[in-house]
Amino acid sequence: MSSNKNCFQDLVHFSPSVEGVAGSIEARGKGTFCFKLEDDTGKLHTIKLPGSLYVPNLKRTLLCPQHWSQLDDSRGTYIKNDKHGCWLVWNHGKSRKFVPLDDKTNTPIFRSAPGSFNYRAFEATYCAMDAVAFANRQTVTFDNLLRSRGEPHHDTSEFVANEYFNTPVRKHIQQNEEVSADDATIQTSNLTHRRLSPDSPCPKHPT
Repeated sequence: MSSNKNCFQDLVHFSPSVEGVAGSIEARGKGTFCFKLEDDTGKLHTIKLPGSLYVPNLKRTLLCPQHWSQLDDSRGTYIKNDKHGCWLVWNHGKSRKFVPLDDKTNTPIFRSAPGSFNYRAFEATYCAMDAVAFANRQTVTFDNLLRSRGEPHHDTSEFVANEYFNTPVRKHIQQNEEVSADDATIQTSNLTHRRLSPDSPCPKHPT
């Protein structure tokens, strides 16, 4: 039984009471509980346990080895105990995992195999929500334009612009980030002056 609804397949409504030491809690469904487990060799297995209970108020997922064993007609799924912990054996006796006893509860506690499903789901959702912004955004790099036109190599300290079109302007800009168009240290022109003769008017200040 588990409180993690995302781990269930074919979940249907089912509401018996689950009795325990501290009273009882109510189940809200029944289905196939699925989780991934690494054996002692590091091999990853997907375990599916039909007939498992969905109990929203359960603090920890509880695995019943007897339930798991009853799903295997070959008698190749069982649990073996000693004073240090237990071995979970499955896959016709070919796979096993040692689970040590917890110091505080004196019960075997293990974690399912790590994965990236939640992160990939978040990333896919984020990209889908931001798809319009990525599709509309266009970048023009002035440095690349110069190179494509055969301009000679220029000093990186000179004006090189990256312009972003169809990109929302930030509403909150710190005061020290703001610049003025008439700031003497800001060159506001993209025009190259390398091919101009010394007697030609300045492209930035033609008058």
